[in-house]
Amino acid sequence: MENLRFSHKGPAFPGQLVNSMLAGDVVFLCGAGVSAPQLPTFEKSVNLCFKRLRLDKSASEAQSFKDGRYEEVLGSASRRIVDSTELTRTIMGLLEPPADPDLSHHHTILKLSRNLNNQPLIITTNFDTLLEKALFEQGESEQILSLSYAGQDLPAPGNADFGGIIHLHGRIANEHLGLNVTPLVITSADYGEAYMRAGWASRFLFDLCRCKTIVLVGYRAGDAPVRYFLNVLEADRQRFPDLHPVYALDAVNAHEEVDARWEALAVEPIAYEYDVNPETEEKNHSVLWRDLERLAEVIERPRATRRHWAQEILGKAFADADALELDRIAWLFRGQRDLWGVGIEAIKDAAWFDFFADSKLWSE
Repeated sequence: MENLRFSHKGPAFPGQLVNSMLAGDVVFLCGAGVSAPQLPTFEKSVNLCFKRLRLDKSASEAQSFKDGRYEEVLGSASRRIVDSTELTRTIMGLLEPPADPDLSHHHTILKLSRNLNNQPLIITTNFDTLLEKALFEQGESEQILSLSYAGQDLPAPGNADFGGIIHLHGRIANEHLGLNVTPLVITSADYGEAYMRAGWASRFLFDLCRCKTIVLVGYRAGDAPVRYFLNVLEADRQRFPDLHPVYALDAVNAHEEVDARWEALAVEPIAYEYDVNPETEEKNHSVLWRDLERLAEVIERPRATRRHWAQEILGKAFADADALELDRIAWLFRGQRDLWGVGIEAIKDAAWFDFFADSKLWSE
């Protein structure tokens, strides 16, 4: 089955994944990268937290930080300060959104990750409520209280009405939207409780993976939620063959291989190339969000968008179509019969018929 790709640097979305999205069987699991750079990542939050608490990292904390085990750093810090709740309050203070946040990423996710009842179905380990704010901007203010879940108060995956914006690690308050603060999963002790000792987070994700295909966005392979969740899941995958695939949208440079970082976690990576700002050396992920928005077009309006793409591309001379457009035509027509009328009307260059025959998109 062909992949669906919109740009040379952008992700190649597997055809199976796109079909699952159209069937309402996909849920996005969102990390800190979705709200960056306007809110700090876990890494930046740890550094800012230590600065506000006027703490210096010990040797062991510095090593854990270098290894990307930020929850261990915060766990160690919470044991060193007099009032451990001060650490949680500091983290929450760091995640207060700006007065006029850019919600374009959140609007895109809301378009892509919905159930068959057209309700949002999004899992996030972020504490912020920017997804709810984006939902409010879309005119669904009356549903926000009933669609926002956090912590152990999670809906059961697999139910007919399963949906909502689900904060797996808890949520900070948003008075404007009427959302209360809940306990947060921040330190290594919190992760141990959620994923191992009590295990409510790992049970939820395991049940979710039995009924939905999961797409990770805004994570790196070494991020704490990924490590805790996927290591548990991999142990169960051998015993439960009905578990759905897990995909990860991951940024690479032009000369980097992505597969090795996810191979041990049994995740299928979907790579895209990032750009780097030469002045700040910050990575730019605009290619991902631009292509996700294009993908949202076909998920929201599959019939109209597919017809538009077919008319636009097939109306060209065959020689003027680039490789990405040829791949898209193959994706549109492979195993499908609904666009033949569109194609017959749009095609003016007979070379397209040779392409259909050579690509085995139709038979005699």
